[in-house]
Amino acid sequence: MTAKEFGINHALFGVEDYKTYTKKRAAFGDAFSRTKLLKIEDQINQDIESGCNWIEERSRNGEEVDLAFLFRAVPAEIITRYLFGQEKGFLKDVQATKNLYDKTMDRLFGFSHLGRFIPKEIPLFTALFRQLIKRAMGLNDPGSAFLDYFLLAQKLVQKVVDRHNNPSSESEGISQHTVFDDFLDSSLPQEEKEKGPLTQQAVAIWSGGWDTVGFTLTMGFYQLLQNPEIKERLYHELKNAWRDPNEPPVMATLDKLPYLNAVLKETFRHSPGALCRISRVNPTSPEQYKAWEIPPGTIISMSIPDVLSDEAVWGSDAAAFKPERWIGRTDLDRYLVNFSKGTRICPGIELAWIEIRLMIASLFRKYDMTIPPDANVTDDDVMPYYEGFTPIVKNWISRLPVVAKLRD
Repeated sequence: MTAKEFGINHALFGVEDYKTYTKKRAAFGDAFSRTKLLKIEDQINQDIESGCNWIEERSRNGEEVDLAFLFRAVPAEIITRYLFGQEKGFLKDVQATKNLYDKTMDRLFGFSHLGRFIPKEIPLFTALFRQLIKRAMGLNDPGSAFLDYFLLAQKLVQKVVDRHNNPSSESEGISQHTVFDDFLDSSLPQEEKEKGPLTQQAVAIWSGGWDTVGFTLTMGFYQLLQNPEIKERLYHELKNAWRDPNEPPVMATLDKLPYLNAVLKETFRHSPGALCRISRVNPTSPEQYKAWEIPPGTIISMSIPDVLSDEAVWGSDAAAFKPERWIGRTDLDRYLVNFSKGTRICPGIELAWIEIRLMIASLFRKYDMTIPPDANVTDDDVMPYYEGFTPIVKNWISRLPVVAKLRD
């Protein structure tokens, strides 16, 4: 249902039949395994370093820096290069990047909810309303997050297809064998590799690779910057383990830091990847839930936010941002369900953990950051409020302006 509401039911997470799903999942090979992703650790660090340079350039001029923008631009660059072998310069093209996560128009016309009833028409309606607004009101392009990332993903994957079908030609901007080259080389039927289905795969994986990561980082930093004791404890742990901040961080070192791990888990706990109910079906066996036996074939859905905030699991302070709750409590890991569980777990889970670990470590090791009081940042700018499958803030577009100073 979720995939259909966005008109991307060919995408991996939209496949209902389990056998078909496993074949499509296998078409990506080991691209999203931790072992494979650690091979691009240096490149990820380079992209994060570009983000740090962006912070320092603006800080030298006395400017505030919008972390919400940074946390979309850097992950978008990482996932774009990894999936498609292309660089787009998201840090430089500020307005185009903001259009990717500005949900004003999408929410205004209720596209995510309309899609549950007329999914195939949503891309057309989005484009139509966008043009009507521009013409009727004389405005600049208002942007549409859904349409913008759909069209951009289409262009990105088409360039890979063109190069793949004509390997003797040099496709400008593609510098490596890509994840989608592997998909095109797979044994899937040819109809799954046509423009429509292939674009749907690209939209789902590409947008999931930066949108949810960006939201999680923004929310996590918002919580950390409001808790000076947590922020300083994290900084001192990082400083002791990573002596020279001019050297890139090393995942093998960061993995062993208990407080950083606790901060990461608490950040994920407060950042549900999806706000809607995720449906599952056991087609062959009954399911026992307390006193109820659920017949086979019954659609069962669970709300991820309900699990992540259940006081029966997390205690009476479940609403608080408290990394200490994770120290010595590996039994809680089973309730961290942001990425779902089992065979349908989000394929991007390992990449998200790597990116968020490196980003949090890099910025808190290098900078002392504060939210200026006159920026008037509230929960309405950062925290989940609307459900558009993934979270949407009350003010439609996330923002988190900070003043950043280099640590000594």
